[in-house]
Amino acid sequence: MIQQYKKEGKIVSSKGRVDDNINTIIKRLRVYFDSTLPVIDYYSSRGKVHKIDANRSVEEVFDEVKNVISTYFSGNQGKKIFTQI
Repeated sequence: MIQQYKKEGKIVSSKGRVDDNINTIIKRLRVYFDSTLPVIDYYSSRGKVHKIDANRSVEEVFDEVKNVISTYFSGNQGKKIFTQI
């Protein structure tokens, strides 16, 4: 996987952060797998994680986010959240 992002030791991209290099990517992935993924797995096993496909328009993603949040807030409390956005 890393090889497809690597070209002469640098990330292949026309834009990005100054620290975008292979060592930083490896470190970020290590932190993700060691620290973030266990939290996602924990809450996923309790039915509290909702995966949203972000490969759509901003409007479609936002509508889905609103729908997920609305399942947790009902009545006026949920309405207040979205009227403030």
